[in-house]
Amino acid sequence: MAANESRRRADPALVASKNGEGSIVLKHPYHPLEQNIDCTRFVKIEPAENDEDPIVCTLVHKAFSERPKFEALSYMWGDESIEESILLDGVEFGVRRNLRDALGRLRNRAPDMLFWIDAISINQQDIPERNRQLCMMSHIYFRASTVVIWLGNRYLKYQGQLSELKSHQSCAHFSADLDVESTHTKEEAATIVHDQEREMVRELIADGYWNRLWIVQEIGRAEKKQVCFGDLDMTWDSFIRFITMHSDRGSGGPLKLAKQLIEKHIGAHTFRRLLEDHRHAECKEPRDTIYGLVGLAVDGHGFPMDYNKSLMEVWTDTMEFMNGHGLFQESKQESDIMYFGSLVKSRLMNTQFTPLQQLLLPYKAEDDSNLIIDGPQPSINPKAFKIKAYVLGSIGVVGPSSAEIASSLRKVDQWTQQVQKGFKNDINSASLESDRLISKILNSKDTDLARLCSSHVSGVRWDRFSYEDSLLSYYLDRNKTIDIGQQSLAVTINNHNATGNAYLYQIHNNRLGSVPWKMGITSAQAQPGDLICWDMGTNKAFVVRLGGGVKGFTTSQIFGTALATNDLGLSEVDRRTRSNWIWGEGNRQTTYLKMDAATIFIALS
Repeated sequence: MAANESRRRADPALVASKNGEGSIVLKHPYHPLEQNIDCTRFVKIEPAENDEDPIVCTLVHKAFSERPKFEALSYMWGDESIEESILLDGVEFGVRRNLRDALGRLRNRAPDMLFWIDAISINQQDIPERNRQLCMMSHIYFRASTVVIWLGNRYLKYQGQLSELKSHQSCAHFSADLDVESTHTKEEAATIVHDQEREMVRELIADGYWNRLWIVQEIGRAEKKQVCFGDLDMTWDSFIRFITMHSDRGSGGPLKLAKQLIEKHIGAHTFRRLLEDHRHAECKEPRDTIYGLVGLAVDGHGFPMDYNKSLMEVWTDTMEFMNGHGLFQESKQESDIMYFGSLVKSRLMNTQFTPLQQLLLPYKAEDDSNLIIDGPQPSINPKAFKIKAYVLGSIGVVGPSSAEIASSLRKVDQWTQQVQKGFKNDINSASLESDRLISKILNSKDTDLARLCSSHVSGVRWDRFSYEDSLLSYYLDRNKTIDIGQQSLAVTINNHNATGNAYLYQIHNNRLGSVPWKMGITSAQAQPGDLICWDMGTNKAFVVRLGGGVKGFTTSQIFGTALATNDLGLSEVDRRTRSNWIWGEGNRQTTYLKMDAATIFIALS
C-alpha cells in the first residue's frame, strides 16, 4: 500500500479489552461532538522530559465561536504496517510511526498548545461525523495559527554536519559559518556541506508528501506555514528559498506547489484548474480526489460531500456542480464537458471502471417523471448538459445485427446490396469500408460490440426554434413521419431483438454528398432518419431523434450511441483529422445536443 495514501480513511480507534467476567469490551476515547454548533476536537500533547517517554494526549472539544488558538498538522500517515500506541484520554490508541514521531516533536513545542490532527481529532469510524468535519476542513486550516508541515525523521541522517542550519532561517550564508574539522580548508568544508545539502534537497523534493492530494488544501488555506524535517524548523518562505538554491530540477515537488500558491487569486484555485493541475495527486480514498480540492476552490462552495455516496454519484455531483455553476467552457469547435467528464472519471474510477448495469438497461417506452424537458433558452438546469456536436449525417439504413452478419450469408448479401444502392456515386470507398466493417465484426464477440453501442436513452429532451437551426430544419423536413412531440412521452422504439447485439447502419448525407464516414455500428434504438452527431471529446457518436414539436419548435432526444467504422480501430484516423474535415470549406454541420450526466458517462466508457 502506498505510503502517501489519503488520510481521510477509517483507522482502528477501538481497543479491545476484557472486563471482570472475561467478556470482550470495546473502548474508544471519543465522545460525540455537538451537532447543533460548529465545533471540533483538538489534541493537547502532554510535555515530557525524555524523547522516549510515552506519548500522552488529551482530547479537547472547542466551538469555533470560542476562537480557539491552535496549530494544525499536515503530514503523511505512512506505512500502515508500522503502528505504535499512544495514550489518548486514558485509552490505548493506535497511530502510525510517522504520526508518533510528529507527536514526539510537537509535545515540547509550546506549553498548552492545542493541535488539530485529522487522524485523532476525527472519529474515523463515524461516517456522519467524518462528513460534517470534512465540510469544516478548509476553515480549520485557514483558522490555524500555524500549519505545521511534518516531513519526518529520516532527514536526521543529514543533519550531523548541518547542525548550524537550524539557526539560519534565511539559509543564504550559513555554509561559511560552519565549524568544520581543521583537516579541511574552508573551501573544502564549504564544498562538503554544499554537497550534503544538495543530497538532502534531492530527497526533500522527491518526498512522497508532495504527491498527496490533501496537502493542496492544507497548505493552500494556511495563513502561516512552518516546515519541520528531522531536527530542523523553517518558515515556508525560507524552506522554498533553500530548496530553490539547491534545486536543478525546475519546478518539482514543493516548488510546483509554491508557484500555485502565488497564483492562488489569479486563477490557480478555481475548481476546474485544481482538477487539472492535480490530476496525478495521490490518495487512497477515491472520493477524496474531488473532496480534497473542493474546500480550496474559490468557486467550490455548496458542493455536496458525502462519503456514503457511490463513486458514480460523486462523478455525477461533480459534473452537475460544474454545469450548474457555469464552469465548463466552450471554444469555437467544442465544449470541454467530455474532457472534464473523462478526467473526473479516471480519477474516481480509473480506466478499468465500466458503466453501472442500471445505466445500460434497455429503454422502456413509459412515462418518466424524471425526464427533463429543456427549452430553447439557455439552460439553467444543472442536469441538462449542452454540448456542441457535428452532424455526420442521418441514418439511411439500419442493417442486420452483428450476430446475423456472422451466421447468415444471406444477410451479408442483403447488406452488400444496400451499400451498393446507397452509395452508387461512391461505391469503391463504400465497398472497402463495408469489407473492413464486416471483417471487424467477424473477429469480435457480439457482446464486445454491443458494449460499444449503448442503448441508453437520455433523460433530457430539448426544444429549440426550428428556424434558428437550418440544419435541423433540413433533416426534419426529410423525416416528417418521425414525431416525438413534446406532448407525448411515449417514443417509438425499434422492435429489434437486440439484447447483446450491435446493428449495422449507413450514414446518408444528401446535404454534402460524399462524406468520409459512411457506416458503422449502433444500438437497437437507432431508426432510419435519426441523426449521427459527433463530439470531439469522444470517439462515440450520439443517435439523435428529431420530432416536429409544436409552434415552430424542433424536439430532440438522444437514443443511444453509435460508432463509425474508423472508430472501431480499423484505421489510424484521429479526432483532429476528422475535425479538420468537418471544419473544411462547406463541410461544417454544427448543432448542439443536450443530455444528462448518465449519457455523458456512457459515451466515455
